[in-house]
Amino acid sequence: HLIQRLPYYTADHFIAVTDYIYKRFIEVNRIPEQKCSVAQNGIRPIDLDNVDENYAYQAFSIPVDRKIIVTTGRATYYKGIDFFIQCANELVNTQGFEHLHFLYCGDGPDIKDFHSLAIELNIGQNFTFAGKRDDIRKILPSCHIGFHAATGEVGYSLSILEYMSAGLVTITPDNPSTSLATSDMSNGLLYKPRDIQSATNAIIHALDKPLAQKIRENAIQDIINDYNIDNTNKQLTSILRPIFT
Repeated sequence: HLIQRLPYYTADHFIAVTDYIYKRFIEVNRIPEQKCSVAQNGIRPIDLDNVDENYAYQAFSIPVDRKIIVTTGRATYYKGIDFFIQCANELVNTQGFEHLHFLYCGDGPDIKDFHSLAIELNIGQNFTFAGKRDDIRKILPSCHIGFHAATGEVGYSLSILEYMSAGLVTITPDNPSTSLATSDMSNGLLYKPRDIQSATNAIIHALDKPLAQKIRENAIQDIINDYNIDNTNKQLTSILRPIFT
């Protein structure tokens, strides 16, 4: 677009948080390539040496013999919370995985719909609505699987990175805007977007102990090496210094 080349009408430089967004800047928004850079999204790694493995069990009165599958995010259909509930129903009520417990942390405009859906599907004994939380980094390390239900994001979801950092088997949709940080069967598992059978199969795979251990170890190391906020800050500094000095 011509406007992206005109001074005063466009930014001096565009910084994408993922390679996917970088390509969209150039291919969709028609921003000149020389005006685009990537500073990969990152987080502060979770200190796994100082976590309480029973935190979620105690906070939400979850039976200790259950494996916890957690998801976080705003309570909207776009974020796929209804899909998460439907997956819980498939595994618990249809396939008989009664030792699984599904934990949703978040709040938002569609929360009443999701409460009603959980009641309708009769999964209350295996599902917890935790509401909006300020202790997510304490909750996650005491869970087993991190499930991402949204089929699209503007960049790496910080929730996905936090699941990985917490040592969870992270399960994400096989979609370019959500799965860039996830290598299937290496540091996470992928499923077909909005496909209940594919998603529940991924959860079942995540229960395999040797596979889960490998995925956890790889995910933790990838956050430290590749998705650390310190790396993001260094990338930003290297991009901005020549532009504004």
